[in-house]
Amino acid sequence: AAVAGAGALAMMAAAGGRLFLARRRRRAHSAAAHAATCLEDEFLTRLDAARHWRLEGDVIRYFAELEAILRDYLRAKYHIGNIEESNGNGALGVDERTRAVARDVVALARNVRYGGHLPSSYEQSRMHDFVKALIVRNQPRRPAPDEEHYRPQETPHD
Repeated sequence: AAVAGAGALAMMAAAGGRLFLARRRRRAHSAAAHAATCLEDEFLTRLDAARHWRLEGDVIRYFAELEAILRDYLRAKYHIGNIEESNGNGALGVDERTRAVARDVVALARNVRYGGHLPSSYEQSRMHDFVKALIVRNQPRRPAPDEEHYRPQETPHD
């Protein structure tokens, strides 16, 4: 009876160890998958691909793509369906200044597409920089290695 009890206890310990390791692997895998694919990374990839249109000289398509990226990002991140009619999104939404600049940028993109406006290089850079800054500042913090959590020791001066 003692041998059977010890065998059952050993089997339970082995099963518990396997469950512990499986749970640990699953957590590490899900954290890595979440860190690898965040919403902002997807939109930054689209933004980099949009630069192709600017380099090719197709500013109409470039502005249309930047407008689509901005609208899609605000819809996905803040659930703002229409930038022009958005008044606020509570404490978790974008602030009034960002909303005003987004409206201005969308108006510029529409003026380029439908009004025949030829944007200057400043306007092209301004729109790209605004969309990129909006996405980059909302990226989640990447986990830092343990050695970055500690300040280096300062040596006393003589």
